Amino acid sequence: MVIINSRQGNIPYDQKEIAATQVLIEREARILASYEEKEKRVEAWQRYYRMIYRDNYHRLDKLYLFLENIFRTGVADLPRDLLAWVQGFSYSRTGTLADLQSPLSSALTRTGDCDSRALLYTMLLNRFKIDALLLVSSRYSHSLAGVNIPGQGARINFDDNSYLIAETTDQVDLGLIDRDMADPSGWIPVPLGDF
Repeated sequence: MVIINSRQGNIPYDQKEIAATQVLIEREARILASYEEKEKRVEAWQRYYRMIYRDNYHRLDKLYLFLENIFRTGVADLPRDLLAWVQGFSYSRTGTLADLQSPLSSALTRTGDCDSRALLYTMLLNRFKIDALLLVSSRYSHSLAGVNIPGQGARINFDDNSYLIAETTDQVDLGLIDRDMADPSGWIPVPLGDF
């Protein structure tokens, strides 16, 4: 059951879908782990998350339709409302090589770590045609999202756009980031986009 903005709905899914996407996530993690050259690591991280994005994009169709019904009168508050929803998930890790829960599983169980949540959040915003990107950091061992919307706070610049930081694992507003993680050079932007 998904509950957001006091609205709830059952999102039908097949457990085999979750298992299939987890297999892809683990396979891609093995490929990512094989990259030793520092110059290739940025491309490898971007490839890793893009493959997961492509595999999960349509697996989230039913969730997206549910959310579209909730936000049909406008999306002005959507980035903040979705962020609050994802921030309310319980923190959990898979303990596997990838240590990443699929976006579908994360949404349905309301659990996940930083990259599971940031990936889900970014994917949903992209579905609503809101420019967002995933931000990953090996320096900080953390993931965030960036949202290209007006607002005050910390931002990351990428491709001539300025993205407001979205911390998915702490109950903070858009634009707030821990001072120890605020150096933009420590983050790898991963544009996922629609396809």
